[in-house]
Amino acid sequence: MAKPAFSAHSLENLLDRNFPARGPLWQLAEGQESRAFAFDVAGEQFVVRVNRQVQGFEVDRLVHAVLPGSGIAVPEVTAILPLDDQWVCVSRRCPGETLQSLPADGAYAYGPAVARTLDQLAGVDAVLLERLGASPLFGSLGCWPDFVRAVAELEWRGVSPGLARQIHQWTDLIVQHVPRLPPVLGLVHGDFGSNNVLVQDGAISAVLDWSEARIGDPQYDVANILFWRSWLPCMEQQARYFEAEEPGVLRDQARLRCYQLRIGLAVLSDALADGDAHLAEWAAGRLADITAER
Repeated sequence: MAKPAFSAHSLENLLDRNFPARGPLWQLAEGQESRAFAFDVAGEQFVVRVNRQVQGFEVDRLVHAVLPGSGIAVPEVTAILPLDDQWVCVSRRCPGETLQSLPADGAYAYGPAVARTLDQLAGVDAVLLERLGASPLFGSLGCWPDFVRAVAELEWRGVSPGLARQIHQWTDLIVQHVPRLPPVLGLVHGDFGSNNVLVQDGAISAVLDWSEARIGDPQYDVANILFWRSWLPCMEQQARYFEAEEPGVLRDQARLRCYQLRIGLAVLSDALADGDAHLAEWAAGRLADITAER
């Protein structure tokens, strides 16, 4: 999905009206769908994100409200504001740098901290999960097996006959595994790792951007690390950590393969829709590699 385009002047005016004592804006590293900036107010730092959709920002606000005391640091959303036909989210800036910004082999040292955070996500209290599920933001997402199976309903226009056959094969593997998914539910971030995880002094200082979060199987976040390992060095380092230090996390290879294929088909569909030939080619190759690992 293309990042939002907007008038810098309109954004500055919006922030001036809501934060009259703010300092100048400066740009931050961005995700796939949002534009990101920061500013100071009386020595306190804030992050500004602009997106076409408001729902992800509302999920961020909900998760912060529900998770205090869970051990997972989530930035506090202080304002969600309309900007023409787009949305602006202002949140408090957490300390640290992203896993993706570390040196090529830097993420390996944060493997224990990553593992602890994934355990915390998997172990979110049932009462808190019920509070999340009671919100329309989560309650409308459907059950976990339906989410996994949903890639079977994607439409593939204009793909070559060879790729169409591969897509059919990958989809069949997912659908065949869905009945074997265990009834193990926790909080799934949905896009864990890289730019959505801040680290500092050997610990995870915050987990960002909960727009893909849902109640489901926490192994999905492990699968996300594995899927992206050949695309991002920080994901490769995290995957190597689990393989070397905590192989038990990876013991259910069939389930992790199912989830990686599900992630890959969604990435391939989005890349083709966006005309991103490089990402589409990589995703198709990654899906083939994952299938060959069986």
